Amino acid sequence: MLESHAYHRDGREGRFFTQVRETEDLPSVLQFWMAHAARDLLRLGVFFRAAALMCQIPGGSRYRYIAHDDHDDDLPDDDEDPRHWIGRADRDTAFSVLADCLRRLGAAGVMKEVPGGEDYEQVELSPEWKEYLDRRAERKCGLLNVIAECLDELVVGPEMAEIDVEPYPTWWQRWWSRME
Repeated sequence: MLESHAYHRDGREGRFFTQVRETEDLPSVLQFWMAHAARDLLRLGVFFRAAALMCQIPGGSRYRYIAHDDHDDDLPDDDEDPRHWIGRADRDTAFSVLADCLRRLGAAGVMKEVPGGEDYEQVELSPEWKEYLDRRAERKCGLLNVIAECLDELVVGPEMAEIDVEPYPTWWQRWWSRME
């Protein structure tokens, strides 16, 4: 059974459904759906920004994310998964890894379009990182997988988090925060 959405307004709970006939407070429901759409459009914009960057990289528009799989010997070991490597890296290292991967794929110019990338100055990667990227370069879509992870870490994650930051909430953030 589908549950209705619940919100709190002026100390009382309200519920609404997707049918007009079951809606108790139509103006509130309209405000909620506008807030919901505003949030979703902003989130979609963040995804499109990262996807547009990926599409500028040779092979980026048709790459396949290849993750660890215990049942497929052709896939990399779990400790080679870019999520583990990039997820543990600090922001400067993630920028350096992204810049190195872009350079290796002949798309270094994309770096200036990454938020913060225009002012970024390349830092020498550690031997461990260089060896990791060399191993990834040997695999199909290996560097593209690392790039995708860097874009998620440097673009998608931070910009998605900004959407719901509430130091000075917008009208739609206030409405969204009313939801259970």
